[in-house]
Amino acid sequence: MSTHPAPHRHRTSLWELGFALTGGCIAWGVQFCASFAVASLACFDAGERSHQAERHAQPVILWITIACLLVALAATGVSWLVWRRTREEAEGGHRELLEKGGGRTRFLSLWGLLLGLGSALTILANLIGLLLVPPCAG
Repeated sequence: MSTHPAPHRHRTSLWELGFALTGGCIAWGVQFCASFAVASLACFDAGERSHQAERHAQPVILWITIACLLVALAATGVSWLVWRRTREEAEGGHRELLEKGGGRTRFLSLWGLLLGLGSALTILANLIGLLLVPPCAG
C-alpha cells in the first residue's frame, strides 16, 4: 500500500491554493493592462493630446496600482499560511522529495509564495516608475 503524495491536502482548500498560485500574477497583469489603457486614453483622446484628462490619469493609475499591489500581497500571505500548514507534509529536503514525489501541497504553496512575492515586487517597481515619470511624459 502506497501513501498519498499530498497527505496534508485536507489542511487547505482548492480555492486557497488557486488564489495563492495565481492571485499575484493576475494582479500584475491587471495592473499592467489597466494602467496602460488609462494612460493611453487620457494622453491621446481621439489622436489629440488631452491635457484635461492628463491631470486625472496619474491618480487613477495610482489607485489601480495600489489595489493590485494589495491583491498580490494577499496572495503572498495566503501562500505563506498554506505553506505553514503543510510544511511537515513530507520528510526530508528537496532532494528526497524529488526522488519520492511527495509533498505536492507544500510544493504548490511554496511556488505560490515565490510567484506572489515576485508579482508584488514587479508591481512595486511599476509604482516607483509611476511616481517618478508622469504617465503622459513625452
